[in-house]
Amino acid sequence: MDSIGEMPVSRTDCSVERIDSLEVLRPTGGLDAFTAGRMRHVFEVVPDRDTIAVLVDLSRVDFVDSAGLGLLVSLAAVPVTVA
Repeated sequence: MDSIGEMPVSRTDCSVERIDSLEVLRPTGGLDAFTAGRMRHVFEVVPDRDTIAVLVDLSRVDFVDSAGLGLLVSLAAVPVTVA
């Protein structure tokens, strides 16, 4: 995590791997107020009509604040649906 003055700034990337009908999302870095919007977009656009489940591998995430936790909880509550 970098900082600007006294305020920390997270850097997050997300790799995506498809295994049969499973999408595996692997964010790296921090999930916080600065990155939650970008990660929400990635988590919402990745599934397609052949996706049965989405797995979020958090093993490379080194920081989660309340905004990141809120993102994960809100996404867990919504089933994957594709029009």
